Amino acid sequence: MAQTSHKFTNATLHLLLAFTLVFAAAATFAVDQPTDLKSIYEGRHWFQLREAIANSKAPELYQGAVAAAFDQRDEAVAHLQRAIAAAPQSQEAVEARELLIHLFMRAAQYSKAVAAMKEQIAARIGKPATDGDRASIALLSQLPDMAVIARGASTLQYEMRGANLSVPISINDKPTNFVLDTDANMSALSESEVKRLGMSILNGPVAVVGVSGGTNPGGRMAVAQDFVIGNFHLKNVAFFIISDDQEPFVDFPAGKRGIIGMPVILALQTLRWRHDGKIEIGFASPKRDLSRANICFNNEDPITQVEFQHHKLEFVMDTGSEDSELWPPFAKEFSGLLNQVGKKDSTTLTGFEGSKDVQVVTLPELCFTLGGFNDVFRSAPVLAKPTVALSNWFYGRAGMDLLNRAQSATMDFHAMTLTLNEK
Repeated sequence: MAQTSHKFTNATLHLLLAFTLVFAAAATFAVDQPTDLKSIYEGRHWFQLREAIANSKAPELYQGAVAAAFDQRDEAVAHLQRAIAAAPQSQEAVEARELLIHLFMRAAQYSKAVAAMKEQIAARIGKPATDGDRASIALLSQLPDMAVIARGASTLQYEMRGANLSVPISINDKPTNFVLDTDANMSALSESEVKRLGMSILNGPVAVVGVSGGTNPGGRMAVAQDFVIGNFHLKNVAFFIISDDQEPFVDFPAGKRGIIGMPVILALQTLRWRHDGKIEIGFASPKRDLSRANICFNNEDPITQVEFQHHKLEFVMDTGSEDSELWPPFAKEFSGLLNQVGKKDSTTLTGFEGSKDVQVVTLPELCFTLGGFNDVFRSAPVLAKPTVALSNWFYGRAGMDLLNRAQSATMDFHAMTLTLNEK
């Protein structure tokens, strides 16, 4: 059996709190395309749910779930609060609060996330708060809400850090370059960077989960009071602290050991990078038409659609990962293809939490369409077993090896679209 190595630069950096989240705990395959709303919702088929409830009077929970998935925050809050008010102690109310918690965490609105967590605990009849609940709320209560003080379209020169984009930023008036990672639900940096940039440190019982599914507990967090990227000026950007001798920072140059996660990227709204080394941020977005959107969110994770053999498959969109991979739901739905041309193999997944050998079936090539761009995924590894929780639900991870094939890539988190172009 051959063994190959797929190195992921901090793919799937997730802050884990002891506070239990309903969707994070679920772990069942949902591959077959369901037809009823409940099955579509429970299977996290957000694009299909969008289409199923269009122009209909669907339950508030489903309307709120779709609005949250496509980052329509005001609409999501209104629908989900109505679902809670209708039956505050129902399972629907529990799920509505969980959706709100993720919505607020994604936007770095920690005070609102804490309020929703407290409300969730108060609604548990006969189930008082656990030590983990209290510890998580205590930590998040220390984090100030992130705020955008100024914004403006900007063009920056990026560096390639391996296969990843590293962009110039300033923290507390000190310049640095950090990697953009769309699948990091919080920004991260090394201990040496915390000291160099003069950031305040918070201790708390948090852990992060990496690309292999492994976790590191007992982490710390830091807050950048001033964060500048181009013409954007942000206040109170939260960072998870990772040791300098952990992946991915062990290979990063000193003074540049940091990752910009989804809350900051979402604040920029639009970004476009080209092969000439230029990246644009904050440019005008076309009028939103969510019926044509090919990006949505599953909690904090951005999901996009990959077209393969006349199927639209949901993939995690991950600029923090150098390599793409296919997951068990793909193996289940396309088992005939794997049996016909697949080759048993193993691969090493490397993330901040270390390395892990996993069993895969390698497909020689897949012809697919991503962001309107036709391409070929060669030597595609298909994981035999789930690693991260998302690999129970979605078909794979679209990393930079696929996202960077075209001459330009545009991510628009207002119109919720991914576009890859030849020019």
